[in-house]
Amino acid sequence: MAFPCKILFQIEYRFAYSAVQNMFNAKPDLVLTIEKAVSVVQAGETIYIRGGTYNLTTTITIAKSGADGSLISLFAIPGELTVLDFSGQALDRNNRGIKLTGSYWHIKGIHITGVGDNGMKIEGGSYNIIENCAFYRNRDSGLQTDDLTFRRLYQ
Repeated sequence: MAFPCKILFQIEYRFAYSAVQNMFNAKPDLVLTIEKAVSVVQAGETIYIRGGTYNLTTTITIAKSGADGSLISLFAIPGELTVLDFSGQALDRNNRGIKLTGSYWHIKGIHITGVGDNGMKIEGGSYNIIENCAFYRNRDSGLQTDDLTFRRLYQ
């Protein structure tokens, strides 16, 4: 019987811990960046980000997709404040905090601030859930969807 993996991503003291674990194996694997965690996660798995402020300057691009009934999740750990701070990112209409082009994602509890344009932009993805996220002090909208995404949400 297979159990979905959980990836625990944490930056502390300038390095990260990732616990790829299931009921039988709690030994952590090292993941250095959120981008790396996003690149290795599979449908049905969850990335947990520890509380803290993560100073970032480049867009986190999420192009991979989960599947119907098997979302990929990116969660702040409940009770911990997780802030992705892009204040070092240049003001530019093409800069994003997170650019989500994939489908079947559930992103929850993350604060995104200081982005050079949009805090998060969803471009073309479908069946995504953005829950209890906060977008503030960004230089354009906090959460933006493209026209195709909007039509899929409301038709």
